[in-house]
Amino acid sequence: MKSSRFIWFSTLMVILLMNVGCSTIGTAALLGIGKNATKEDTGFFLSYDNLQEGNFGEPDWYFIANDINLDKYNTIAVTDFSSLTINPLHTSDLQNGSNKNIRKDLADIMCSQLDGSSFKRCKRVESRLDPKSITEIKKVPADLVLLGNIKELRGLNDIVVAQHEIKIVEQKTGREILKFINRQNTGKDMVARPLMRKLQKILEMAREKSTGQNSKIVEGRTLMESSTPAKVAPAVEQVHEQPGVHPAEKQHDESGTPEPMVVNDTYTQLRSKPSTKATALKKLKKGEKVQVIKQKNDWCLVQVSGDETGWCLKSALAAR
Repeated sequence: MKSSRFIWFSTLMVILLMNVGCSTIGTAALLGIGKNATKEDTGFFLSYDNLQEGNFGEPDWYFIANDINLDKYNTIAVTDFSSLTINPLHTSDLQNGSNKNIRKDLADIMCSQLDGSSFKRCKRVESRLDPKSITEIKKVPADLVLLGNIKELRGLNDIVVAQHEIKIVEQKTGREILKFINRQNTGKDMVARPLMRKLQKILEMAREKSTGQNSKIVEGRTLMESSTPAKVAPAVEQVHEQPGVHPAEKQHDESGTPEPMVVNDTYTQLRSKPSTKATALKKLKKGEKVQVIKQKNDWCLVQVSGDETGWCLKSALAAR
């Protein structure tokens, strides 16, 4: 009797697993996963023609400008995501209660991750821009502007496939210097992590591309300079300074009476040293009051609540 029940239960489980497997395969065929991501012209990108297919680990489709050099940009702004599509069914799930804030939440997460890591500073613009309006983009106070578009597609057994379009444009020109499309089979709460991985990957690819271009330039200059006589540098008057203090640091290191200031940016990191690569101690809130103890180049040593001190960017502060 027990053996027959076991056989019946095992047979039922096999049937259920086969149905789920077939549904998942059917969803992949119906909606397209990975390299089957569609280049549906929603009007988000200025052009979809220059997108190329990515390899394993890269975004499904992407574009990186030939003359890109991310090192020359200090600040980036992230706007609210849009949900443009030519098919209204592709955004049906974005309207329900559990997902209605996802277009803001994704932008919040991306800005928090980019601030002080990939870029010196990230500003959060809590509004949605027309992705093709250069006039609107030029009003954003940053060197670069990141815009995103998200669609959620429904497959069999309510399986969700999210497709994202991301682009980074120059604030002064509105030129798209980097963009990508990525689609993954995912649940509602598992969108941000894979999207950030793809964004970090394409930023890494862009930096490698610009490094390769700079290497060629340096190599060309070296070959040219090798055929010309070397110039003798003029003698420089030696300046005696205190041991361990660099002249440039001493010149821009200003200390004095603590000055009351207030944090004037949404995303500001308090760091252990005056560097974007230094350890982030905490995130300062907009409107938080601080005491500036000293200044060093673009950085301020501040005292926050209690006796806690750390460094933050001078541009993130304003007078009380």
